[in-house]
Amino acid sequence: MFIGVFDEGDQLTWATKFGPSQSNDLNSANVPTDIAEDAEGNLFVTGSIVDDATTGDFFPSGGGDIYSDDVDGFLAKFGSDRSLDFATYIGGTSEDYGRGVACDPGTGDVLVLGTARSNVAAGFPILNSGNASGDDNTLGGSADL
Repeated sequence: MFIGVFDEGDQLTWATKFGPSQSNDLNSANVPTDIAEDAEGNLFVTGSIVDDATTGDFFPSGGGDIYSDDVDGFLAKFGSDRSLDFATYIGGTSEDYGRGVACDPGTGDVLVLGTARSNVAAGFPILNSGNASGDDNTLGGSADL
């Protein structure tokens, strides 16, 4: 995966590659889907990733959930200096996909939208959802939003 920043004159001013360094078929499953910039110039990227547990080629992670050996969503933050501040998985033991990211200018929160095939029993993290059980532990079809 890569990110490039272009200036107003269409000149590339910064670029990087990130994610696992796989050279096999799994690399095509590593897909960034959205990027957002906050007021401080930090970049937030979300998407989906497949790591290779057999080779130990994992996405750089600075906390959050562990990789499930399937497709997981991810959130990565690049600071205003464009260094990788953190990257974390989002998901459970089934396929989970990061689809969109936004920055709330009022709170500074970063919001991630995705599709989950994991439920709570499969390790999907549900926090402060307002639902006492957190999840009905079923999928409303093949995946839930």
